[in-house]
Amino acid sequence: MEVISSYVVGVIRRERLLVFERVLWRASHHTAYLRSAPIEEDLEDENKDVFIVFYKGDRLRSIVEKVCDGFKAKLMKNCPKTFKDRQSARIDVKARLQDVKTVLGQTQEHRFGVRMQKTVYHHLNLFTFDGIGKFFVAECWVPLVHLDEVKAALERGAEISGSTVQPVLNVLESPEEPPTYNRTNKFTEVFQGIVDSYGIATYQELNPGKTAEHPTGNFQIIVKWIFFWVRAETIFGQLYPGSHCAPSLLPIAGTNGTTIQYVEQEQCYLTQWYPGQSGVEAILVIIAVLCVPVMLFGKPIYFIMEQRKKKKAMGSNISVRANVVADDSEIIINGNHKVNEAEAAGAHGHDEAFGDVMVHQAIHTIEYVLGCVSHTASYLRLWALSLAHAQLSEVLWHMVLSNAFGLSGIAGYIAIYVIFFFFGVLTFSILVLMEGLSAFLHALRLHWVEFQSKFYQGLGYAFVPYSFKTALLAAEAGN
Repeated sequence: MEVISSYVVGVIRRERLLVFERVLWRASHHTAYLRSAPIEEDLEDENKDVFIVFYKGDRLRSIVEKVCDGFKAKLMKNCPKTFKDRQSARIDVKARLQDVKTVLGQTQEHRFGVRMQKTVYHHLNLFTFDGIGKFFVAECWVPLVHLDEVKAALERGAEISGSTVQPVLNVLESPEEPPTYNRTNKFTEVFQGIVDSYGIATYQELNPGKTAEHPTGNFQIIVKWIFFWVRAETIFGQLYPGSHCAPSLLPIAGTNGTTIQYVEQEQCYLTQWYPGQSGVEAILVIIAVLCVPVMLFGKPIYFIMEQRKKKKAMGSNISVRANVVADDSEIIINGNHKVNEAEAAGAHGHDEAFGDVMVHQAIHTIEYVLGCVSHTASYLRLWALSLAHAQLSEVLWHMVLSNAFGLSGIAGYIAIYVIFFFFGVLTFSILVLMEGLSAFLHALRLHWVEFQSKFYQGLGYAFVPYSFKTALLAAEAGN
């Protein structure tokens, strides 16, 4: 008697497949045959495998279904029996999947349209409706350079909508602090990002990012580079010995190797750049030290002098009139101005105001002193890093590449090729990667602390215009 084999098809989670196969093998007493394959399509929930189990008999079918149910495998009902039926079902499933993808694509476009309308109505809800004139009023910030474009856009919108009422755009005076709008492009956006990470400029405050991105700053850097490139006694005469005596080692490291004449001088760092340089430097140091007591006591002394002037002016002609019934009194100054007793007593509370001024000036003085120390330490640290990297390069030359020059013959050729590879990698890592990273960190420090701490407040907020692109990107990020 011939027994017809049957099969079941289903899907199971990938991490359960191995245990599922073992349990099925033991439950069927080695009479069920399992084949599986991973599903290569990306699934949103989890990774799954498709499987097929061959068996014989209805009793074994019940065992297989119970095992599948225990492992929460999803079985396919009404699976086609013949190859022709399966091929037809496969083509039908592909067609249905294509229809679903088409619908999903249209759904995505519809979703974008709904989100755009949602953002539009959200901003329309911010408008104020005037019930008398039957119109909407909105207040917003507009860059002054784009004011004409906004007017043209409103007129164009009214023309397209067929409205007979032209929109009115008025410039209002607002007590609120306006946002800061900095026009940037793909190149200047990087520099502006460094500044904004420290703090966004207050409205109409000087933007430090312009000093880095403006062509004038780049021109100054190029001019300084040319001055350091020149030979000795070409422009500076006896005042500047040459590029090898530069105060900063690393920016001039390339020029040292290409200078035509290298003049070795003892105590090169003591070379004077201009006559009387030592005296000028000493005077600048003395002025910086004298600024400390001036900053600490200057404003408090001025505050005391102003208080004394006010007391002297008030004490010239003062009379007091008492009211016994109301238990109150008034101070009459020169017979014209009247001041309540409580206000007069409050005028004597200048000691408290003087304490506030003194504490405020002490804080600013401490910030000034710490800032001077921090500025000096930053410049010394930058010079020390440049010197350390230059010394590391010199060590690599003497300790790594120079060893290959001592060999001769074929061994010397091979050694030069091999050692130069390590020498090049280490030199690139030190002079490019390490120095580039340190230069970037010092650029942030010099730009944030040393440069912007002198004048930059950075207490503003950025101007963020309404944009469909920004709204859609924010919605996608939220999902």
